[in-house]
Amino acid sequence: RFANLLGANLKKESELNDKVDLSKLDKFDLVIFWGYNPMETNIKDAHYIQESRYEGVKFITLTPEYNQTARCSDLWIPIKSGSDDLVVMNLIYEIINNSAQKNLVTKYNKSDFSEYAPEKTEKITKINPHVIKQLAKQLAKSKNPKIICGNGYKSQENLNYLRSILGMNLKNVEKVNKFAFLSDFNGRYKAREDDGLPKEMVIATASSLFNKKPKEFKDTFLQEVKFIVCIDTKASESAIYADIVLPATGIYESWDIYNFSTKKEKLLISKPPFGLKNIGESKDEWSIFAQIAQKLEFIANKPENMLSNKIEDDTQYTASGYHDLSTFYQEYVNQNDVLNQMGTDELAYNIVRKRLNNDAINSTYKTNIQDNVVQEIENLPSTQEETSSYMYDFIFKKTKWNKNRNYSTSTLLLRLQRGEPIVIMNNVTAKKNGLMDAKKVMISNENGEFISRLKTSSSVPFDAVIMNDGWENFMFQDRLGYSEILSDKTKISVNIKRVNL
Repeated sequence: RFANLLGANLKKESELNDKVDLSKLDKFDLVIFWGYNPMETNIKDAHYIQESRYEGVKFITLTPEYNQTARCSDLWIPIKSGSDDLVVMNLIYEIINNSAQKNLVTKYNKSDFSEYAPEKTEKITKINPHVIKQLAKQLAKSKNPKIICGNGYKSQENLNYLRSILGMNLKNVEKVNKFAFLSDFNGRYKAREDDGLPKEMVIATASSLFNKKPKEFKDTFLQEVKFIVCIDTKASESAIYADIVLPATGIYESWDIYNFSTKKEKLLISKPPFGLKNIGESKDEWSIFAQIAQKLEFIANKPENMLSNKIEDDTQYTASGYHDLSTFYQEYVNQNDVLNQMGTDELAYNIVRKRLNNDAINSTYKTNIQDNVVQEIENLPSTQEETSSYMYDFIFKKTKWNKNRNYSTSTLLLRLQRGEPIVIMNNVTAKKNGLMDAKKVMISNENGEFISRLKTSSSVPFDAVIMNDGWENFMFQDRLGYSEILSDKTKISVNIKRVNL
């Protein structure tokens, strides 16, 4: 609402490939979790997996590490980090050459894909060809298979080709904004997505600007952006580099309505406990932006600014062709007949809730199903084995209760982590290299290095180092976090050694 009135760019949300609804898994006969670990990251819905197994659904998990989802699956395939596209091509090759529907699928191919026979890529994927062949047979025989991907597999174009030749309907899932009526002002304003160009000023609301980005990104960002405002509930990495930090109230400390994904899409209502006082100067985000809007309007109406308070803009973003800063606050808190004066967060909450109830909006997602549409192969992966002077794959892993991190204040859940950044390594590999559990180690490659504490586990591949994401740079020694070793490459390789501190 604030950005549309101002004509500011909004950060583009990541594209949704397919909405995961674990409650409907029982309608499939074969489910493949590819780089997805719901038994840890979506614990509240994970019971649907076990219940579906009672209904006869078979589950197969492909992840580098042996995790909780792999433990509860019928088959775990320890896929080599970064070889996902190759394994997909292995399956495509096997299905095309051995499927009873060969005549159906081969008419869409421009190549026989013989270079992707599982025997020829085994050195890279580290998966026995027999396992690939058996998986391909099960997929081909399955009457209603489902492949669900997590963050562990980001490039999914070729996977959609595999889905399509198996006769799986491809879904184009578009997120529907239930709150669009709040920000379009009866169609007078339209959201402007981030165009990637350098920005003079950035307002980061509960956003980690530098997390999981190469260190070069931070340097470039800080050179291009002249002024940073951070609105957050905590002293984040973004707050450290901000020119102004505005403390915000946390969840359940203010009035709020937001989407909550369950078996049916619902709205989660948040109300502060009676008599709760804000901590320090913290305010809810509505009040913060309302005060900024009020001050902006005050400045715009000063005599020296009267001739320049209407900012011209393209009519695709504002119907009038300009943004009127002289009425900015009036428009921000009032929307003609739809919303009355919204002077406080509680009043705004009640009006919005009434409007949403009247609209009876039932779904947050709009799904377009493409039936019998076969995708084309986008990019053929290389079959050449990469040589590296670094011994270990560096793998990111989502934390437990990732989808429900509101509950991370639970005393029991706090015992699941050590309160500081850790990397996890196979206990056998660690012993061979003279590394010990709970000791500090240095992780390094050609980009840089950082120090973390080590945890050993038999569930980690012998040639990998795993780290839960979410840690911010200031939590590491010398404020040098894992961004030091990141680059634009999809696959990150590192060395690890003990440090004496």
